[in-house]
Amino acid sequence: EKHFRKPQALSNITNRYSEELKSVMAGGQERSNVRVMIGLAIIVLFGIITFALAAATLGTLNKRTDTLETNLDDIKTEVSRLLDLFTTTTTTTTTTTTT
Repeated sequence: EKHFRKPQALSNITNRYSEELKSVMAGGQERSNVRVMIGLAIIVLFGIITFALAAATLGTLNKRTDTLETNLDDIKTEVSRLLDLFTTTTTTTTTTTTT
């Protein structure tokens, strides 16, 4: 049974580049923290926008239902008035006199 190991030449190349990259990537952790903070800020911003839109939608819906209730009350009053007109009968008598 053979065990595969990384060839020595590849290991040397990897080690050499990793040492050179350490100096280039100085401050890499700070950059990572900044990226995380920017990501969190974007998420919070979208959360605030979503909350504001939801509140505006609910406010609009409440206003519409209030207007609807007012209109329904007006319609009920009008229907009631019309029903009263049709249910009450008025009798008119006409008298004619001849001379």
